[in-house]
Amino acid sequence: MPDAVARWQELVDRRRRQMDAANAAAAIRSEDYWAHRAAQYARGIKDVDPTDPFLRLVLERVTPESTVIDVGAGTGRHAVPLARAARRVIAVDPSPSMLQFLRRDAGAAGVRNIEVIEAAWPDVDAPRCDIAICSHVLYPIHDIVRFLSRLDEAATWCYVYLRADPLATDMGLWREFHGEALTQQPTHQHALGVLHEMGIYPNVAVYRLDARRTFADWNEAVDQARRSVCMPDTPEMNARVRDLLVPLMGEMPDGGVSTYPSAMRTAVIWWGPDQRPPQGEK
Repeated sequence: MPDAVARWQELVDRRRRQMDAANAAAAIRSEDYWAHRAAQYARGIKDVDPTDPFLRLVLERVTPESTVIDVGAGTGRHAVPLARAARRVIAVDPSPSMLQFLRRDAGAAGVRNIEVIEAAWPDVDAPRCDIAICSHVLYPIHDIVRFLSRLDEAATWCYVYLRADPLATDMGLWREFHGEALTQQPTHQHALGVLHEMGIYPNVAVYRLDARRTFADWNEAVDQARRSVCMPDTPEMNARVRDLLVPLMGEMPDGGVSTYPSAMRTAVIWWGPDQRPPQGEK
């Protein structure tokens, strides 16, 4: 197995083993992972910044005749604004909880040219498009070559959005409960290595953004943080998690709570015909 692919899979598998073991120890059942996060993500769609580097780069390629496939569309953060510029957007996501918000918000915005496919990539039967996008989706994907190969086949131009700096999805709390650090997810550098081993040499642009995580209230923040460290839902556990979060977060004027802003680098990776291997060499 090529080195970059092996390294990617090592990171994904190590993290999954940690989380599976922690869920089993806490007797937490498997469920739609995004069911408890969908509302939080849906709120973000109303705050999409038109200067967002990923959206801006993709929009430079989109024309009124473009067809776009959004792999891991979630609540429609990118699908809805892209649908306003493109002829058609195909939104693919396996989570019914996320897609219900996409449908709701697309309807409220008067957007009628989004086709929704509730399925997990790459096992999706979709027509070839002009542009494929994939924003912050790759991190838990074990069979990364199959995923990216199918993305490459799906469109003439492909855009992938990843973090350049690892994000502490556990808000730095995993060690407090499990005695070890949570394995970091892959970054754009790991993805670049995989793509190079596939014979794809993409364009890359890195951006520094002010990042923070926002929640409707303390209850939502505690719930999300507790789930991120795979601990049971008990009054005692929730109180402990809240005590740990208080120094990390501040209250907002609208009643919500947020982590304090911090600089984080993200990367857009994109490729087209010139970055692919010559025909017959894949």
